[in-house]
Amino acid sequence: MRIARTLFVTVLLLGIVFSVISIPKIIKVKEITCRSQYGRCSEEIDKELDELKGRDFFETKKKIKEILSNNQRVANFMIQFKFPAKLVIDIVEKKANFTLKSANAYALVDKEGTVLGLERSSPLPFIEIDSLPPNVGEKVNKKYLFGLNLIYSLHNSYQVKGGKVENESLVVRLPSGIKVIFPLEGDEAVLTGSLKVILDWLNEDIKVTRIEKKVEMIDLRFKNPVLK
Repeated sequence: MRIARTLFVTVLLLGIVFSVISIPKIIKVKEITCRSQYGRCSEEIDKELDELKGRDFFETKKKIKEILSNNQRVANFMIQFKFPAKLVIDIVEKKANFTLKSANAYALVDKEGTVLGLERSSPLPFIEIDSLPPNVGEKVNKKYLFGLNLIYSLHNSYQVKGGKVENESLVVRLPSGIKVIFPLEGDEAVLTGSLKVILDWLNEDIKVTRIEKKVEMIDLRFKNPVLK
């Protein structure tokens, strides 16, 4: 009697182990949902995950880990199985601060200057360049990063959406219509501070001198700013 009971328990345990191992191989994943702290995952990630539908659970989970581990935009992720055949993926995306705009795409760039991904559009502050942006995972050059940081500051202070790199300089247009030219190197705080002083001077009410201060361009590439 004791032998029969032991044999029954052994067979039962083996059956459970076999089920745990084999069922995930039988299950075909029919749905994959991806979400991040910002809402839906990027088009790039969604497209790669969609191609995994129809594979078994183990293979799909392995491929998902490979895709997300090698993606520059993903800082961390978690995969959950939902009965009967759904995978829910939660990811933590690295934050892009600004973008490099080229003819074909927007390169998302973080504060260290690393390109996190490419998108067809972006609401982030940008600088427009004539050349191709670096590949995903590579860093932008120092001049571009300097320009991006300038645009980020101007966006916060004056709601400037973007600028363009022309002749080794950054050209932006303020909401007031004034054109501002910045160098692509130097001290960012000094440049933005100089711009603020000039704009404050232009906006003050002149009651004594009655001098008309009509300025269309501010050039900050020189030691002494040039106003035209």
